[in-house]
Amino acid sequence: MRGGERQTTWWTWLGVDRGLALVLVGRAWSFLAGPVTILLIGTQFTEPQQGFFYTFNRVLGLQVFLELGLSQGLIQFASHEFARLRFAERGRLVGEEAARQRLRALGRLALGWYAAAALLVLLGIGLAGHAFFQATPEAGGVSWRAGWWLLVGATALNLLTQPVWFLLEGCNQIAGVAAYRAGALAVSGLVLWAGILAGGGLMAAGWAALAGFLVSVAWLAGRWRGFVRELLSHRGAVGGMLRELWPFQWRMALSAMSGYLIFSLFEPTVFRFRGAAEAGRMGMSWQLVNALSVLSVSWISTRAPRFGILVREGRYDELDRLARRVAIQAVGICLVGAVSALVLLAWVKVHFELGARFLGLEAVALLAATAVLNQVVFAQAYYLRAHKQEPFMLISLLNGLLTAAGVIAGTWHYGAVGACVAYAATQLLVFPLATGVFLVKRREWHRPSTADARRRDGGPTATVANKPV
Repeated sequence: MRGGERQTTWWTWLGVDRGLALVLVGRAWSFLAGPVTILLIGTQFTEPQQGFFYTFNRVLGLQVFLELGLSQGLIQFASHEFARLRFAERGRLVGEEAARQRLRALGRLALGWYAAAALLVLLGIGLAGHAFFQATPEAGGVSWRAGWWLLVGATALNLLTQPVWFLLEGCNQIAGVAAYRAGALAVSGLVLWAGILAGGGLMAAGWAALAGFLVSVAWLAGRWRGFVRELLSHRGAVGGMLRELWPFQWRMALSAMSGYLIFSLFEPTVFRFRGAAEAGRMGMSWQLVNALSVLSVSWISTRAPRFGILVREGRYDELDRLARRVAIQAVGICLVGAVSALVLLAWVKVHFELGARFLGLEAVALLAATAVLNQVVFAQAYYLRAHKQEPFMLISLLNGLLTAAGVIAGTWHYGAVGACVAYAATQLLVFPLATGVFLVKRREWHRPSTADARRRDGGPTATVANKPV
């Protein structure tokens, strides 16, 4: 009994509920499967192939310029509507009819938006990427064309189902969405490994993405068929929802596009200026660090729907306590993971040839330290966006432009190491700016209003002022 009590206490202290536990299963799979993928790529691919493999995904990351960061808007707006709804059998919505209609309109808008983005990925990014890779000197020695187009097609298909999962996440179905993502990651990972071992080369990435799409379709058809029908059955206009969403969305779009410049420019830039082999070392190192960051931010991202509900209900003290706790947990997990990863990498570099497929230990340490610092900024961003506002827009733009300029200049003069130094220096500069905006906006938005005072005094309430909800 005492052992069970101690285990429960530790899980509670770490903030692990059922939803987060399932998210962590998926993230843990990615984290633990990452070394296997790295080992297979390091032993089955040539260095130029490794560079193409990692740069494929970064070029496809340009889809953020087509999605315009809609995922965050869907999560936040859906969470506000779902505060007055609940799910019945097979995902059918019940509750306040006005909220139900608004959520359905949001869903229909999202499905159309992502369908257009999928078409543009296929035609725009597909052709642009083909021209980009065709121009590299290593292109003649690597069989990349079929793998590239298979991956582009599978990515476009995946975009068709993603808005449904974002809406479900906004409806606080964290556990269900996490279970799907864990299953999709596992299936995709196994297909990727099998494809590499079977000699599929760069085709393996496309096979893995296609497997993920099939899992998504099967899961939605089996568990959330009623919810999908709800969204498709909406026949009303969506213009009103777009007008309401757009003031938040255009800011999120600029922030999302800035995110590409901040986190996804490394491999394409190194590929262009220093070749596929060095881009592969950059990609391998970034995969290791990014796995740590993605795992840690789970403590924050899984609480985003809860943040939105607490804002909607005006429970700001509870919001502050929850946000503070998950931020501390995310930073702690990332710090422990970063130190462990660096120790392991140092050992690998000494004892195995695979260590040469990574950047130097100092460059990886810079990336890892920045990942720990960024957990604080991620927590601040999720907190503020729960108010259906995006006050980080200008900071995101500044961060993106400075990072892009630094990465390009650093790579041009010093290669991948220069890119890492520029990235770390920019994030260190931006951190106090972001924290300042967070403190100002939190104080401004949570300032007690006349309605708050009447509520405390037990008098009649009125519409809460100064609250962007």
